[in-house]
Amino acid sequence: PVNLWIVEQAIVPEAPFKPRVMVNLPLGLVVGLFGGVGLAFFIEYLDQSIKYPEAAERNLKVPVLGLIPFYHEKGLSIDTVMLDQPRSAIAENFRDLRTSVMLSASTHPPRKILVSSAGPGVGKSTTSINLAVTIAQSGKKVLLIDGDLRKPRLHKILGINSEQGLSSFLAGMSKSDTLLRTKIENLAFLPAGPIPPNPSELLLSDELNSFLDRLLQKVDFIVCDSPPLQSVVDARILSQIFDGTILVVKAKHTTFDMARRAIKQLQDVNCPVLGVLINALELKKNDYYYETYYGAYGDEPEDK
Repeated sequence: PVNLWIVEQAIVPEAPFKPRVMVNLPLGLVVGLFGGVGLAFFIEYLDQSIKYPEAAERNLKVPVLGLIPFYHEKGLSIDTVMLDQPRSAIAENFRDLRTSVMLSASTHPPRKILVSSAGPGVGKSTTSINLAVTIAQSGKKVLLIDGDLRKPRLHKILGINSEQGLSSFLAGMSKSDTLLRTKIENLAFLPAGPIPPNPSELLLSDELNSFLDRLLQKVDFIVCDSPPLQSVVDARILSQIFDGTILVVKAKHTTFDMARRAIKQLQDVNCPVLGVLINALELKKNDYYYETYYGAYGDEPEDK
């Protein structure tokens, strides 16, 4: 036999013991809200990529010459936006870049301008050609040089043969006064030429500096595209014979550390850094810079 005692009568509960919905629901909302905001700020803190001019000037200690928004137009190339869409907002951004470069020196604007970047794929070739075009459109005679003797690209954009160019001249295989005309008024072009086996050695030639000085007797400005600074030494060699260098960075891609190293490389060889251009920044409609760059131009229809 087993002795049993009824300690407490079992009563059917009126509501479940767990989960406590009325407590968990507001608690989950509060924790989710503050946790999400905190996580967003933490991710933003860890993100060291360049995005906006104020942070770039504060961290890099050089002026920001301009901001080029991300190009969304389908069927059109940003490489020739100054020709295809001269009244667009992004074309106006390149005119702002031209103005900043012209005012970057206290006495007179730099006549020999080098365009480079910290790493590849940030838009330095696009910047070179659009800057040269917008200066030419202001009535100045401009020479665009493709100084990237390793992966030249400008001749493809302009649709010009690159059988002879800078490399063939420095190697003593062509004449120095052979400049190619383009369909753009006031703009001449000197392609990179055949890709040499020793680009750095060619660029170290003493003839290059005197060659540029002779070209300045024919044109008002020289804009030169160059390889990325952290990939090869070519850009540092070229920077010593130019009046200043524009460093192109890609928004949300180039980090502050990469840009600082590139600027230090230029400063180590006593090359003036004209400033930084922030390229391919994707602006949202609620962004302050969206109104700044699109507000005055985005709603205006272009003349046909």
